[in-house]
Amino acid sequence: MADDRPLPPPRRRARLRSYLVPVAAGFLGTAAVALVVLAGRAAGGGEDDPASLVAPVPTAVDATCLRGPSRDSQGTPTSYEPQRAVDGDLTTAWRCDGDGSGQSITLGFSGPARVAQVGIVPGLAKTDPGDGTDRYAQNRRIARVRITTDAGSSVETELDTAATNRAVQNVALGGLTARSVTITILSSVPGSPQSGHAAVDSVAIAEIAVR
Repeated sequence: MADDRPLPPPRRRARLRSYLVPVAAGFLGTAAVALVVLAGRAAGGGEDDPASLVAPVPTAVDATCLRGPSRDSQGTPTSYEPQRAVDGDLTTAWRCDGDGSGQSITLGFSGPARVAQVGIVPGLAKTDPGDGTDRYAQNRRIARVRITTDAGSSVETELDTAATNRAVQNVALGGLTARSVTITILSSVPGSPQSGHAAVDSVAIAEIAVR
């Protein structure tokens, strides 16, 4: 009756912050949903000069919480580190226990980048490969977030929590210049029992990717 069961805790807990994100060729093309960032890159100019902006690929991802690893119905282990929210794979996610209120994930760039909009899939957008359980409906889905940047800008927005909507939900930021973007969870809605399994009290973001 294996179903999203937590694995035994490791002997030593790993640090939850400062997960490096590898940058590989083709990463931008495989991202399924988008933290869309427009930037130019050239020599010279100040931070407000488009010619001075870096390529907007996350070089580090930090998070304030982390759910431990679990197993699917086939016994396959899964982990939920924050870098899994930027890997271009909708079946993986950053995930935390509880309703997520006040928890956050931060994407950092190697330098100033022009940020146009943020796209989020606000839940665990996965179907169990063994028994077909809908994990998106079973787990909590994020209802409201605050998006801030190191430049001091901030916007709050509502997200669609319908269990049938796993599409990227975009939030415009107006093309500002920033070195990091933080998404803070303000509220979420509970999941529901699926395929004979109880609802799970955890929150996740399946994908935030840089195009």
